[in-house]
Amino acid sequence: MNFDEALRHMQEGTATDEEKAFVQQKLEEAHKTVKTDSPRIIENPKPARIKGQKREIGKFYKLVIVLVAVFLALGIIFAGVFGSAAVSAKKVEEIGREDAESIARNYVFESTKHGQQNGLLGFPLVTSIDDVILRDIDHDLHYDPAKPANSYYVYEIKYNVMGAIIEVELDTRSGRCHIKDIDN
Repeated sequence: MNFDEALRHMQEGTATDEEKAFVQQKLEEAHKTVKTDSPRIIENPKPARIKGQKREIGKFYKLVIVLVAVFLALGIIFAGVFGSAAVSAKKVEEIGREDAESIARNYVFESTKHGQQNGLLGFPLVTSIDDVILRDIDHDLHYDPAKPANSYYVYEIKYNVMGAIIEVELDTRSGRCHIKDIDN
């Protein structure tokens, strides 16, 4: 009788009583021959290394190092480009934050005051510059990708005028304003 065939029949559930007894006998014989104090038995065996596993781990680390190097190089390039654009923009800046807020406030008041003609905004209840209330002011870089040296700063200023939010953009080189957005 063949042990492998008898064991397969047991696993499939088709073994005869004779095959079951044969497999049980062989397993007991094998169990008796193994010594429990044998130095060959290891309680916590180390997993076997798969052939090529070390090579795969090395490839992974190389990939990580290359990606980190690429991101660092890109960071340095972008910092140089945007840094030079910011320095150039700061050099041509003529108008500070307080002056920008005042200029834009007057512009909004003139554009919204009661009775304006010629297609400008006409808010019927705006009669005083005190009706133009500062909501938010932000200093942003207007980046010129074609020529970073031509970049400049703008102030984006939001005012609350009789419940409407008016966003004005002011060029820090010249003080020119234009209304960017109106939300009612």
